[in-house]
Amino acid sequence: MNNLIMKREYSFPGSIWFKYVGEISEDEAMEFQEGAGFHPYGYGFFGFKCKDGISRWNCLNSCD
Repeated sequence: MNNLIMKREYSFPGSIWFKYVGEISEDEAMEFQEGAGFHPYGYGFFGFKCKDGISRWNCLNSCD
């Protein structure tokens, strides 16, 4: 998980943006997100893309 970068957007409703340096699958991205404390079934999982060795996606910053 050392290659995972998270950026939290504090506006409401905000998002948490994930960037993983490396190519991973969508399932692996969901596992990283859950490991960071933001389970995809509560916080969502949106916009997964893997391009040029960088994987990116986002979720909501609240599960309400």
